[in-house]
Amino acid sequence: MASIPTPSLVAQAAAILEAATSLQRQLEQHGLQQPSFEAGGRKDWHDAIEHPEVLRARSALIDASNLMLNMALGPMDILSSLVGPAVSKVDVFRTLDALGVSEAVPLDTPISIDDLAARVGANPRLLRQQLRFAYLMGIFYEPREGYVAHTSISAAIPSLSAWTRMRLGYLMSSGAWRIPEALRIWQDSPPPGHVQVPVSLADSKGRDFWSALQEEDPENRGMEKFSSAMKALFASHSGNSLGPFVTGFDWAGLGDGLVVDVGGGNGHIEVSILNAVPSGLNFVIQDQETNRGLAIENIRQHGAADRIQFQVHDFFHPQPPHLRPKAYLLSRILHDWQDGDCVRILRNLVPGMEEHAAQLFVMERVLPDRSGDIPNHMEQLIRTQDLLMFTER
Repeated sequence: MASIPTPSLVAQAAAILEAATSLQRQLEQHGLQQPSFEAGGRKDWHDAIEHPEVLRARSALIDASNLMLNMALGPMDILSSLVGPAVSKVDVFRTLDALGVSEAVPLDTPISIDDLAARVGANPRLLRQQLRFAYLMGIFYEPREGYVAHTSISAAIPSLSAWTRMRLGYLMSSGAWRIPEALRIWQDSPPPGHVQVPVSLADSKGRDFWSALQEEDPENRGMEKFSSAMKALFASHSGNSLGPFVTGFDWAGLGDGLVVDVGGGNGHIEVSILNAVPSGLNFVIQDQETNRGLAIENIRQHGAADRIQFQVHDFFHPQPPHLRPKAYLLSRILHDWQDGDCVRILRNLVPGMEEHAAQLFVMERVLPDRSGDIPNHMEQLIRTQDLLMFTER
């Protein structure tokens, strides 16, 4: 039996130093901000999207550091951490985000825990218990006894809150508990319908994810919150860069005309790329009635009503015959559905594609064929989404 290649601790430390040196040097060369835990420090790495060598050095540093950490921990401590500190990290993060602690802490000055507790309506002693663990993660810090202040990590929490609250909410979390059962049910092949999907197994009424999402929301805003969560998730992956949308499709080749964003949510993609695509292109955002208000307000705020319209439409039904699109856009739609459902969605686009020679633009993440094809930490991110899709759909 072949052994697993394992570097020595010193060799791995050298790999870390090499990667860190390369990253720091390249950041200096390109005039990019160095990493920092200060509240105004680097929030993400999307300013480096035009410098792939920076991102490669960063990936090398992350993977080398993670390997060193696992070597230093050893098997028992790794496993123990998965059912100990790793779980506490999620629990503390969820608790502080749900309480709105990040928004309640001033960005530029410390606040006493007593005052903070009053702001968020929590017990001061118990809130400090949560914060003490958060400090260990670099989320907030204690500048002096009894006071709390922001780090760059805690200051970034609100930008992801819509996704955090969706992902760590009861609906998605409860589905994870039923994954073993679902794997046994799916032993030979996927069963028909949705009732054996983990989320549906966990739901007391056996509902699919979308029905439970909307029906269980006390404000009847489940789909609207989902769209906001997707916007936050996309921003966490892509930051302020909409480069993949701007450069990934041949917008100029469409000429003037209409692009239909099928399942386009609140239109946050279109309002962001409108000035980067030909001025002769207009957009129709198609989604559920529950997204109408948020989408229209989003379009209004960006002054884009002359080029972007919202249309209530269910993509499991035929496309409206009066539309004459130059292209259909499916942005992060197909991964949400099983193969048969994807066929139904695509089949409803075929008549428009045939009649109007409309193109089909698809934006999705693609899983690597083999481990090692992409950096380990990036593959973990993509496979996290893959596992989540099985849990929900």
